[in-house]
Amino acid sequence: MNIILSNLGFVCALGNSKEEIIQNAISKNSGIIKTKDDIPNQNIPFGFVKTNDTKPMRCYTLLDMAFSQIKDDIENLKKSYALSRIGIVLASSNTGIHEAQKHIEQWIKTNNCPADFSFDEIELGSPAVYLQKITGTKGPAYTVSTACSSSAKVFRSARDLIKNDICDIVIVGGVDSHCAFTQNGFFALESISTEQTNPMSKNRSGINLGEG
Repeated sequence: MNIILSNLGFVCALGNSKEEIIQNAISKNSGIIKTKDDIPNQNIPFGFVKTNDTKPMRCYTLLDMAFSQIKDDIENLKKSYALSRIGIVLASSNTGIHEAQKHIEQWIKTNNCPADFSFDEIELGSPAVYLQKITGTKGPAYTVSTACSSSAKVFRSARDLIKNDICDIVIVGGVDSHCAFTQNGFFALESISTEQTNPMSKNRSGINLGEG
């Protein structure tokens, strides 16, 4: 059985399309900027996606941006395959934890739960459920969340859905948005560089995190 990736949608600090990412990579325009509010008394480089939030959770905005690049292909596939045979497997480490943290801080200060707070923000399976709603597909839809290995595991999971004759098509990918909680976790592990990372160098001092 041959399983292929038929189309790809990308958003990251390098750009919001395959073409933009390639051009910025060639010109060494990383898109990484320093944050001031994530970690106390630290300005830490972070790879932000250039976009305005249009959804309750930023990860939904990023999903929309990536999905829009393959939407036409998915619509065409829906004409040839049963909706129940089209699955979704996504990876995510933090979904809406950043938004939830801000709401929880407000609740602690005011003793009032914000009106726009939803437990979906801290439910790690939310991205797959959201994408299923906007695609109208009816097959299995779930999110893998095993920290940094998540986005590697989803390809194996998608392949298994096809090999076991559960799905004919699987929309597979990963999404993570800016999260101060994650930044502080990696900083506590002394893994984050205070400057733009330089991997494979004897002078390397850590990694930079980003969203996409």
